[in-house]
Amino acid sequence: MAERFYTISELTKRLGVSRRTIYSYFRRHHNPLPHSKAGGRPRVTESDLMSWLSREKTKAKIVSIV
Repeated sequence: MAERFYTISELTKRLGVSRRTIYSYFRRHHNPLPHSKAGGRPRVTESDLMSWLSREKTKAKIVSIV
């Protein structure tokens, strides 16, 4: 079975952020959101999204402890 790919529009709905924020996640130096391009448009696999979200939650917990 093929892995699910999210479009920018789907990511904005799923994460509750703007398109601009999604693109800023791609450009981060620390923990960028992994993506590839299909037809010249960025796509994010479900497994990459879940891994990235897990790292973001871990980072948030560390910051809140300090």
